[in-house]
Amino acid sequence: MSDFLSKFSGDKYNELLEEDQKIKKDQAEDSSSAKSPQPDPLPDERADSLLSPEASTPRNRPKTSSFSDRDEPGVAPETPKAKISANREGSSRNSSRRSTAEDTVKDPSYQEKQRRQWILAAIVGAILLALIFFIWYQFSHVSLPEFEGKSLSEARVWGAKNKIDFNPTLVFSKDYGENQILQQDPAAKKNVAKGSTIEVQVSKGADPDELISLPDFDTLDYQEAQNWVEKEKAKGLSLILQYDSEVPRFRFIKMEFRSPDVSMDSYRRKDVAIVYYSRGEEQFEKNISVPSFTGKAKSDVDSWASSNGVKVNYKESTSTTVDQGFVITQSLSSGTKIARNDPFDVTLSLGKAVLVPNYAAYSAEEASQVPGLSPLIVSRYSDFIPYGGLISQSLSPGTELTDKDDKSIKLVYSLGLPYLEDLRGKMNEGELQKYFFDTFQSKGANVTYYVEYVSSNDVKGTLIGMSSYNRILPLQFHVRLTISLGNENYYDPQNPDSPPPTVPGGNRPGK
Repeated sequence: MSDFLSKFSGDKYNELLEEDQKIKKDQAEDSSSAKSPQPDPLPDERADSLLSPEASTPRNRPKTSSFSDRDEPGVAPETPKAKISANREGSSRNSSRRSTAEDTVKDPSYQEKQRRQWILAAIVGAILLALIFFIWYQFSHVSLPEFEGKSLSEARVWGAKNKIDFNPTLVFSKDYGENQILQQDPAAKKNVAKGSTIEVQVSKGADPDELISLPDFDTLDYQEAQNWVEKEKAKGLSLILQYDSEVPRFRFIKMEFRSPDVSMDSYRRKDVAIVYYSRGEEQFEKNISVPSFTGKAKSDVDSWASSNGVKVNYKESTSTTVDQGFVITQSLSSGTKIARNDPFDVTLSLGKAVLVPNYAAYSAEEASQVPGLSPLIVSRYSDFIPYGGLISQSLSPGTELTDKDDKSIKLVYSLGLPYLEDLRGKMNEGELQKYFFDTFQSKGANVTYYVEYVSSNDVKGTLIGMSSYNRILPLQFHVRLTISLGNENYYDPQNPDSPPPTVPGGNRPGK
């Protein structure tokens, strides 16, 4: 089809028009020559023989001397055949040209249409080339998004999908968190070829060694303190809320530095400090149901309290019906709803108690026979309680004692007034201190003595005289005792010139 259309394009179309005009001119000349005188036609048989294909064959041709006949003057047997053949060829060529000319119709707008077709083909070709370039560009380039404020890991995830690499430069920044992108090159919305490297500045966070001026937290509430920490990126400073019934909610309690070298004036961003703020008094919802613990063991109460976070206050009491360690009563009835910080008291049994009697009704011997108690009986002199009477008991009468208590009791019985017997000739000086302490002082009587030394024929150191003896003494009394020196003169071999010794409270005897 394209070969056919190519005949009508450009110069070929003009050649066809010229050829068509030439054919028409030849046809006009042929028609004019037909009107001019023609030679006589050949006889029918001659014409047939010339026109018929069979006559041209040697078998049908007349046996004549064709060579001589041709050579005779005025006879040209080959001329008509050549002419007919030429006419036939010319007629065939003219007929073909005439047929082509007759089939060809001249279109005055054809060249304009042809030009438009070429323009349209050029436009379509240009569009196809542009489309191919656009598709290639789209597949080989990518538009950069805005990475500022985003993390480097997020940018690298995008880069892995789009075959883009990132070259980070780490810088300190208080306005951006760690690993956040500050700047990018090229800028956002720029198209870059895949396989390119993007330069980005990435934050290392605020400079940890920078000095920070700490505010007066006592003037800031908890939210204001949080805003300051966020603004200054003071990661080393922690704000802790703790329950405090005395400080209003969200108000400052105290501040602590972990290092003794850090102060308000030398605080750096990396230094550790804790600022405590109040959460107010702790409040709990009443959502805990109290079971009945009466008659149950203490371990059951402990298990329930531990699982529900309830603090139980235990009290103890004796009981004649509940064994030791089991619950007698509880402050809240079964089914009551309480909160974790609500008071809850449980009374535990101490078992059956032993009552301390009034030992004034018992003698010292009888007191030692009272069951359930371990009495410690002590005798002391008394100037107002007669002998054998109870002076005191360490536990008041009616006191209840359980197996948990110490059942020892101290009982003090009266010895009446002290009695000083005659000790002359029975004791020596070395026995006097023990006698007076054991007999009087240890039992509450402040009976003391002093010693006089005299020359005597009795054995040295023998008690030979008493200022008072064989009598009842008051609780406060002093007695003079005389000790024999064994000779007429006092003599100390270690210190011959020294005076004779005296005892505390006594008078120094003369020589």
